[in-house]
Amino acid sequence: MQGQKHKAATHPVKLFLQIRVGDWKQFGYQQPWLRFASAQADDVVGAEMDSASEAVVVDWVLPLCRQAQSIFVLVEALPDANLGSALPVLHELFSVSDKVAAVVMRGQNTLAAKMLAAWQKKRSLDDDDDVLREKIRTFAAGQLNPERESRSS
Repeated sequence: MQGQKHKAATHPVKLFLQIRVGDWKQFGYQQPWLRFASAQADDVVGAEMDSASEAVVVDWVLPLCRQAQSIFVLVEALPDANLGSALPVLHELFSVSDKVAAVVMRGQNTLAAKMLAAWQKKRSLDDDDDVLREKIRTFAAGQLNPERESRSS
């Protein structure tokens, strides 16, 4: 788990949340999207977890979801992988769905796709790197507003 920047909870922050579903060894240690997002603006907090993260990581991510003014979710998923520790975080995102500005899913995973289907209007699948980079820049600049599109039913 990496928290790229720790910001004081006294001012609104944007949360870039990277969730990896599957064997962490197949993803490797590098977190280029987390680093990229955190570097875009001082008020962007980066957080990362995977489906095998320990409870302490989940306990750290849940309040970040509650405290953020807006949330960008990047899910990288391997086929047939269990959601594991990501499940409580995805459930928490439902309770703060009005804060979710964008959801990007990379990879094929039926369970993750079903969970993310609630944000159909805000969700994109398998964005190429240039599109994802621009979407993150737009989010960091505050131009990807969670209120612009309500959650799909």
